[in-house]
Amino acid sequence: MAVLVCGALVLSRAWAADAPAPHEDIEAVKQTTQKLIEALIRGGILTREQADALLEDARRSARDNGQSNGPANAANPKSKVVRVPYVPKAVREQIKAEIRRDVEATAREEKWGRPTAYPEWLERIRLYGDFRLRAQYNGFESSNGDYTNIQETNTRGREVLLNTTDDYRQYRFRMRLGLDARITQRSMVGLRLTTGSNANPVSANQTLGNTFNRSSLTLDRAFLKLDPRPWLTLTGGRIANPFLYSDLVWDDDLNFEGASVVLRPYASDRTKASISVGLFPLETLDCTDAERNARCGKDKWLYGLQLGAERRLGSGENRIRAGLAYYYYRNIAGQFNDPQVLTDDRSSLMKFSQKGNTTFDIVTQLNGPLLLGLAADFRLLNFTAQADLFDVGPYHVSVMGDYVKNIGYDREKIRRRTAGLVDKEARTTGYQARLTVGHPQLNATGKWQASLGYKYLQADAVVDSFTDSNFHLGGTDAKGWILGGTLGLGSRATLRARWFSSNEIDGPPLSIDVFQLDLATEF
Repeated sequence: MAVLVCGALVLSRAWAADAPAPHEDIEAVKQTTQKLIEALIRGGILTREQADALLEDARRSARDNGQSNGPANAANPKSKVVRVPYVPKAVREQIKAEIRRDVEATAREEKWGRPTAYPEWLERIRLYGDFRLRAQYNGFESSNGDYTNIQETNTRGREVLLNTTDDYRQYRFRMRLGLDARITQRSMVGLRLTTGSNANPVSANQTLGNTFNRSSLTLDRAFLKLDPRPWLTLTGGRIANPFLYSDLVWDDDLNFEGASVVLRPYASDRTKASISVGLFPLETLDCTDAERNARCGKDKWLYGLQLGAERRLGSGENRIRAGLAYYYYRNIAGQFNDPQVLTDDRSSLMKFSQKGNTTFDIVTQLNGPLLLGLAADFRLLNFTAQADLFDVGPYHVSVMGDYVKNIGYDREKIRRRTAGLVDKEARTTGYQARLTVGHPQLNATGKWQASLGYKYLQADAVVDSFTDSNFHLGGTDAKGWILGGTLGLGSRATLRARWFSSNEIDGPPLSIDVFQLDLATEF
């Protein structure tokens, strides 16, 4: 608009030009100027008052130029005359207002001078976290039998027993702080820090009562995620569990190291299908001394494949989800030490164990250390299903079922591997069922959820290192009930109580009751 106004001013000043010009040209300039000004009035750019002022100014300038061009200038028609056009105050104010609007629009877009403004790259970063305080009571029957602490036994080379008879309490906390950074519309990186220990992959709890010593933070997640196509997701690094699961097979605090691929080959308004594939190194061995290391090349791996489906029920948010998975563990069974090479080769042992799996001493020498390796191979078939009903009155009802079978257990192969030390029938089945009733979101004071579940997990149904660490205080060869309730304490805080009551299935007597009271918040 400023350009059009300036154009009108220039043409209007042509009325006052002192250079000789034919009458027709002068008349043409006048007519053009008049039409241009009328067009500006019709377009709402100039008001009638502003246009009249502009024309009056042009006429005044013409009269002034006629008086100033006296005989001296007439005698010297080639003299150069510099004129500065006069811009009326109304036009100047309008041009100033337009410039101000343009500058303010740019300032808003680029966030000039705003105290709360932040750089564009911060808009691509999301921070999140949670904090939990826990009081826990662990109760045991005095008639419980003896159980070997596999983790401590393999560390010390001699048998160490678990506490199975003395009750005790724990006061713990867990803090997690995460960051997701969007690189492009189809890629992101993420990391999460958590309390806990590098020696325990299934718990992020920090126990209070350490003489006021500081707690440690560990890197819980660090990953790169790519979405090259709407139906394809690639993730690598230290990643969240990519499968549909329950704590029958995987602890909720467990994260995986490696890579996963998720394909979504079919999707409609009601039905979605997915294929999840994962490759995860459990342990890579140092082969710098290959002659002495009898296990060189025996890296431990976990491979996972899951076929998943989700189906919406009716017109609401009701849905059912299911997944059929196959998990293959490679090279995790214990191997006898060769007495001619080494008697304390720990490379075939699991770096972390809870309790329940069948084990054997991999050292045969009389005075050698006691080292306990897994007797069985593990190839798991796992079916998980969950139904969510959101319109049962004001409440949400969720039903979950999980079943697992270790099809890798081979009794004859185990007998040969352990030189007859282990010869037992397969105990390779596990299942779980849970019912949850309550509000779908605990985002206000007074909202609640309650749950009741039953779990049955035989000794070699899953790898005891990675299953739930709360039920039966971790591990396998356990059955029992889980009762829980959660109460909302505002939009971002909850109070939860859970009671676990479990007993052994096949081993020596082991009755454990665990009560947990959690106060948690997220941000």
